[in-house]
Amino acid sequence: MHQTNKQTNKQTKMSSKVANNCAQGVQEIVVKCVTDAVKVLADKHGFDFDEAMTSLDIGNMATKTIGKEKKGKKEKEKKEPKEKTKRAATGYMLYSADKRPEVKKALEDALAEGEKLKPQAVLSKLGADWKAEEQAVRDKYNEQAKQAKDANE
Repeated sequence: MHQTNKQTNKQTKMSSKVANNCAQGVQEIVVKCVTDAVKVLADKHGFDFDEAMTSLDIGNMATKTIGKEKKGKKEKEKKEPKEKTKRAATGYMLYSADKRPEVKKALEDALAEGEKLKPQAVLSKLGADWKAEEQAVRDKYNEQAKQAKDANE
């Protein structure tokens, strides 16, 4: 057991060294890229390269590390969940609520023994029935939906 802890500590130290080397490599790449960009911009816009590099203070430029969050950071305040208002029922929804028991019963009767009725089959049948319904019936349900919506507003 003691040997395993030594190995773990050694691996942790090696991982830390690798991470530091990677961070250092990234820092060098960032410094080179920023320096090159400042050179190009200085030539193009005619400002002093050395003055720009001094004002950037590129030696102290920090790179963000990815990984575990450091201790001591402030926790974000949790926002209270917003209350969602329900959408008003449509004519189709009202029609479906009225006709669902009939459609479900008819589909269950048509099934072979031991077969289960899938909810999607009920929805498909209701949709097809709604499309096939006479416009007067559809208008009746749409009017009910409109009245319900107006009453809730």
